[in-house]
Amino acid sequence: MSRIAFEGIFKSFSDIQALSDVTFEVSDGSSTGILGPNGSGKTTLMKILTGLLRPDSGKAMVNDISVGTNPKEAMQHVGSLIEQPEFYTYLSGYETLEFACRIRGLGKQETRTEIARVSQMTGCYDYLHRRTGGYSRGMKQRLGLSIALAGDPEILVLDEPTFGLDPKGMKELGDLILEMRRTKTILFSTHLLNEARTLCDRIIIMESGRMKYDSKDDPSMRILRIKIDGRINNIPELSIFGSYSFTADSILINKKDKVNNSDIIEMLVSNGIKIDKVEDFDTLSAKYLSVVEKGS
Repeated sequence: MSRIAFEGIFKSFSDIQALSDVTFEVSDGSSTGILGPNGSGKTTLMKILTGLLRPDSGKAMVNDISVGTNPKEAMQHVGSLIEQPEFYTYLSGYETLEFACRIRGLGKQETRTEIARVSQMTGCYDYLHRRTGGYSRGMKQRLGLSIALAGDPEILVLDEPTFGLDPKGMKELGDLILEMRRTKTILFSTHLLNEARTLCDRIIIMESGRMKYDSKDDPSMRILRIKIDGRINNIPELSIFGSYSFTADSILINKKDKVNNSDIIEMLVSNGIKIDKVEDFDTLSAKYLSVVEKGS
């Protein structure tokens, strides 16, 4: 089942084309990450999905409900954290969360229970009774995430959720996303490749408002990397195992189906090649840089 769907989304601001024909679906119970440089359209797309912006054409859907036509009904299924959250500075974190819970239709007792639950999950429980005007950036981010989780929505839309968090906070949030993706559909944006690798079932790369890469369509996200001890020369023909290329100290093999690593290693060793290390080589960095460099 598709929880989220974008169909031919176009959006411009004056003479700037922010989004061009963005079309994809996010399936139930998955974690999808959107990567891209500043200005690639990530936040604009998420604002359209959460009803904060209207597209020039195309439509965004949540559980087969049109966000443009029935935003209130669609947003009942979504918790969101868009850009850097800001709050009424004279309210405490508790009062801010209380307001969010009541908007979601929770009663008084449900609200108290929910505030305790989400604030414990995000690590902002200890400073809930302080006014948000004195919050650090990381504290605001944790409170914003608590608001997104309030009411236990089945879909989460998170725009750079680890922004402003220290390494400990980033690790905690990453663990939380890994836990939540078992039961929720998550769409989030990030600048961090490692974060995307770790937390995502699927990765989309955007540049200049267009989708330039979708890991769902890429059967070779991971390639075998064989690091050679010494100079790379006299390498035997390896095409029987798949396509291959070289870096300064390694062989990268995009393996064919049902090729065993041991067969490749055995051939290299039998030809006198000394192997230092064998590992999966993640191609995401290269793909990302390729997309960004072509767009610049």
